[in-house]
Amino acid sequence: MSDDGRLLTSGGVQTAAISIWDVQTGAIVREVADGRLSPRSLTFVGNDTLVAINDNGRVLRLRLGDGSIFQQPYMHDMSAMASVVLDETRLCTAGS
Repeated sequence: MSDDGRLLTSGGVQTAAISIWDVQTGAIVREVADGRLSPRSLTFVGNDTLVAINDNGRVLRLRLGDGSIFQQPYMHDMSAMASVVLDETRLCTAGS
């Protein structure tokens, strides 16, 4: 859920897509489909950025305004499975 509690996300490994929902109305406000997506974990950073941990362990950051992927942080040899956002510039990942 976004920091302001207005948005919720859903997605799945099989879909290569993410849906962003308005909690109050239940309507989808944006759908992002991209071949680079296979989201296992989704985390908001504030109200305008989303971090996706993919099934392959890659981390992607998306702008909610236009759905664009704007950062693919370098990952070492550990595949990320989950994330915790520390602040707008730091992300902690865990995996195997």
